[in-house]
Amino acid sequence: FWFRNTRLYRKAEDALDSNKIFCNLREALYDRSDRMDRPLLSVLYLARNKLDLDPWLDGIAKAGIAMSTFLLATGAANVPILFGLWICQRSIMSVGNAWYGFGWEPQLAELGFHAMFLVPLLSLKSIPTS
Repeated sequence: FWFRNTRLYRKAEDALDSNKIFCNLREALYDRSDRMDRPLLSVLYLARNKLDLDPWLDGIAKAGIAMSTFLLATGAANVPILFGLWICQRSIMSVGNAWYGFGWEPQLAELGFHAMFLVPLLSLKSIPTS
């Protein structure tokens, strides 16, 4: 927040806004946000037919259920699994827009992201019983 209000930041932003290549790149990659200016991270950008997202949403839900069931059954987690769950959750949150973002969902997504720092990177060691 503090850096966005500095003079250097405003000068850099003006220089980038005047360059057409950077404007096109920003529109394609960065300016995917909702009305509350939250970035929309979503797997749904990979869909070819943007008008028929039901199969994609079903796939995201099934992938999330499968990963969650695996975590519940084994009692173990690693970063790729939690990252997959986080991407599934953010993809569904991007469809819900502002309506889906007023409950617990953003807080749970943030908690899921922070949980990635508490688990092993790749190993699947379960929780010790004693």
